Amino acid sequence: MLRWFFGVMALQATALSAWEGKVFSVREKKVSISTGSGNLLHRGKRIYFMRSGTVTGQGQVVEVFHTRVEALVISGYVEKESIATDVEEVKKPEPALSKYGILEKIENYSPPPYPETKYSKMEAYDYRIFQAKREGKKPEIPESKIETWICDLAYIGNECKKEQFDAETFFESLRRYRSVNYRNICGFRPHAHWHFVKNLAPAEMRPLILQSLDYLAEKGKINCYRRK
Repeated sequence: MLRWFFGVMALQATALSAWEGKVFSVREKKVSISTGSGNLLHRGKRIYFMRSGTVTGQGQVVEVFHTRVEALVISGYVEKESIATDVEEVKKPEPALSKYGILEKIENYSPPPYPETKYSKMEAYDYRIFQAKREGKKPEIPESKIETWICDLAYIGNECKKEQFDAETFFESLRRYRSVNYRNICGFRPHAHWHFVKNLAPAEMRPLILQSLDYLAEKGKINCYRRK
């Protein structure tokens, strides 16, 4: 009986020793993870990145600190707020995604802090909100962050002239997000959208644009400068 009891306790202890942390920074293939149990890891340890109970990528630990772990992505993709663990859990069934599954991620996406310069302290989108509050007005911005993304696609791909809502323009904008630094891109949220695109898996790029076009077709018309 005692042997059985101690065996169960050992199994429980093993289960509890599994390491887990949350991704707070993604810079291309470099990932920073906040954790309260970094001492459970070592350099070279294989870890897994999970979203909604599903493994989206794998990584390898390169540095271990008291409350932070640095890792490299070796396969798949990683997003901020993903869970990192050293145990590859069984995939849980995911709720059915809407037809705008990738596009909808933009609404709640949190980009890295905006790097202030002498001439720019925030995105144009955020500045419009800031200025409108000071003046006691409603900001002239699109209705949602999804529609802000679509407005930027329509503007950037047409050489920052009047918005043009078509597939060719949208794909040209995507090409610029993938090949040009955000400081050389116009629009409401170039910094946020640039980071969002950089964190997508290659297989998500084309569906994102197609979903943007479908959203636009369903909506009918988007006012990029309405007072929200």
